[in-house]
Amino acid sequence: MAKKATNGTSVPAYTRVRRRDNFYLRARVYDADGKRVDIYAKDEEELTEKVLQAQKRIEELRFSKVNPTVAEYSEKWLEMQAAHVRPSTLRGYELTVRK
Repeated sequence: MAKKATNGTSVPAYTRVRRRDNFYLRARVYDADGKRVDIYAKDEEELTEKVLQAQKRIEELRFSKVNPTVAEYSEKWLEMQAAHVRPSTLRGYELTVRK
C-alpha cells in the first residue's frame, strides 16, 4: 500500500481509521528522536503532502542535531562548564556568549 512520491521519497503505508464518527487515513513516521508520530488526513493526496512535509522537517531536525549552530554549541558548553567554575565566572561567560 505504500505509494511513491513524485520526488522519489517513499510514503509509508497508511491505514483507514475511525475517529469521532469520521474516517481518516493514518500514516506513521518516526521523528528525529525515534518516536512514532501519527499523521491523519481525509484523502490520499492530503496525506502524501503532510507526510512529505513531516519528513522534510524531520530531516532538518536531524541535520541541526548533527551540525549545531554556534549559539547551540555555546549553550551546551556553558552547561558543561557550570559544574567546574565559580558562579561569578559563569556569569561572565554567559554575558560573553550572549553578546
